[in-house]
Amino acid sequence: MLKFDWRAENWLASLIAADQDHGSAYVGGFAQWTVNEAWMVYAEAGNGRRPNSLNPNGTASGPPFTLSQPSARATTALAGASYTLENGQNINFEYLRDGHGYTAGGEAAYFDAAARAASLPGPAGPAQSGLAVADSPVLLARNYAGLIWQSNPQENTQYWRLLATRNLADHSMQWNGYAEKNLNPHLTVFVNALANSGGGRSEFAGLIRRSFTAGVKIFIF
Repeated sequence: MLKFDWRAENWLASLIAADQDHGSAYVGGFAQWTVNEAWMVYAEAGNGRRPNSLNPNGTASGPPFTLSQPSARATTALAGASYTLENGQNINFEYLRDGHGYTAGGEAAYFDAAARAASLPGPAGPAQSGLAVADSPVLLARNYAGLIWQSNPQENTQYWRLLATRNLADHSMQWNGYAEKNLNPHLTVFVNALANSGGGRSEFAGLIRRSFTAGVKIFIF
């Protein structure tokens, strides 16, 4: 791996080149600019292959899904702006384009193939349904918008974050809230709540509508 960094008073940038496990090169970069005490803008992008690509079959014959290994080369890019409030809290606005995801037509074909997989008799049905869930792209579509509001990251005893993400192809939404609090140097409690909205043939609401997790982090030393 090679990494180059450039730093100045109000901006920084990085360029990364690496060889991936499946034998193809990855190239990526990151840059940020502090406009003033309140605003910062940033962007990052990477181009490479992923270990596999799930291909939905749009015809009635043949298996609903096939795998390509590795995937075709594609670029994932993110651009955002961060605003810091006087109390130290941050509000971030982000746009993400993931070239590894499906187009709007490809996402529709994915749900068509998933419905076919669920109706297959014998072991083929669970096997193909497993492919649909386990080997789908990390993000199903290509274009997303996000809004993040988080507490002051300099606080040592507590942290919270609110996140809203919209799939711009199927218009489904994911709402996420996370909070944690240090009770003492060895014990932290946390909660995470998730709510998805959209149709049954949408990324965020297709499998899970609501979830809630509560837990404890224990630090031995």
